[in-house]
Amino acid sequence: MKKATAPPVPGKNERHAAAVAWHVRLHAGDAGEEDWTAFTAWLQADDENRRAFDRLDILMAEMVAAGEDLQAHFTASVEPPGESGRPMRARWRAWGPAQALIAATLVVFVGIGQGWFGGLGGTGGPGQHNYATRIGETRAITLADGSVIHLNTDSRITVALGARTRAVTLDHGEALFQVTRDPARPFIVTVGEQNVRVVGTVFNILRYGGKVTVTVARGVVEVHPARAGPGRRAGLSATLVAGHQLVHEDGAPTVQVRKVDPRAALSWREGHRTYDNASLRDIAGDLNRYFPGSVRVPDERAAALRFSGVLKFDNEQAVLRRLEEFLPVTAEKTKDGIVLRLRKEHH
Repeated sequence: MKKATAPPVPGKNERHAAAVAWHVRLHAGDAGEEDWTAFTAWLQADDENRRAFDRLDILMAEMVAAGEDLQAHFTASVEPPGESGRPMRARWRAWGPAQALIAATLVVFVGIGQGWFGGLGGTGGPGQHNYATRIGETRAITLADGSVIHLNTDSRITVALGARTRAVTLDHGEALFQVTRDPARPFIVTVGEQNVRVVGTVFNILRYGGKVTVTVARGVVEVHPARAGPGRRAGLSATLVAGHQLVHEDGAPTVQVRKVDPRAALSWREGHRTYDNASLRDIAGDLNRYFPGSVRVPDERAAALRFSGVLKFDNEQAVLRRLEEFLPVTAEKTKDGIVLRLRKEHH
């Protein structure tokens, strides 16, 4: 079998047959990076390809929800290639409503090869890949499954696409995730003490200063402790829908969930940040993520000042001037960086 090319699929329903062929191949135990790259190219070649695969996803999800054993619905037979190079054929075996809908139009040919069917949910897959941004840098990463991760300034992630799961670790920083839907392979982000689990959705995660903030813009996100006993799970778990935000501080016994405007959390993509009653300490933290200079707020009264509004993060001095206009503070340059202090009249 020649990898990294779409399987041959004859007949008038070639697009739908290709979707099933891709599903079979990507859930085989030997699916690798080249397969996912070719699959992504097939998806992006035509919107109808993506719609065909999405329809198949829905059917497969319904089968799983109904308790169907997906592997039990496949049967494979290997035929000698001979001079004609006839491929091995995989076909649906059982004829429930969902299977019949697929099998009525699809016969999938996937190419000769020993051990081609490693079982749905196999453990094979490509290795890990690390991505990072420097201070002041942003980056968009398109994964082999079609998902896109937008990394904000001073961020680092590790990605591993496997046959059972798509795993990401956000070591630090901020990332916006646009996850391609795949019910058979959940997308799991480990961040701090939490695991964020999705199938396909859009959400933002910020990890900074011992705190994790998860904001959902579209879809549903499940958050569970990465390492916690059953006794702590109730207070540390949550299911978030669009417009919900979760905040968890490292070591805290519970999480906080609130309703927000997700556009505010995603506004960093447009070069600014939107704040709702944020402390000056938190804003100073953002300045330190975006710019190489060190900004400190040593006075507790100044650190506790609150700000609501939009700040454009074009350059450090401009942001500091805006803060001086909006809040009763002054920015003093010292040998150790910038210090934000209360104005004298507010002492």
